Amino acid sequence: MELTIRVEGDDAVTDAKSLKDFLENRSAKGLNEVEMARTVHKEGEQGLGSFIGSLLLKLAGGDEVVKGIVTLLNTWAQQHDKRIHLPNGVIIPANTLSPEQIVEVVGKIKDQSQKP
Repeated sequence: MELTIRVEGDDAVTDAKSLKDFLENRSAKGLNEVEMARTVHKEGEQGLGSFIGSLLLKLAGGDEVVKGIVTLLNTWAQQHDKRIHLPNGVIIPANTLSPEQIVEVVGKIKDQSQKP
């Protein structure tokens, strides 16, 4: 499963890098890879593209893996007073999510990932 997330803020690239480092240092179960998202190349362009302040998370596992990742995202958002945008309009606020809200976010992510 792939999950694209974006950090809201004035310096989204720096914030995304901080979040990437946070996630990688936690060795979260089921989180196989965290990549900084880049701009898409147009035909004839060279290079890797510019960072755009988003991350691509590659996950392997079920609801418990997603729940663990959402919990980590929630912790980072609270520590840095930032909002994190997930797919399908889901937002992790800067204040702490309750366990029930985390389960609700996991359900929304799961529903989004199952759409064709």
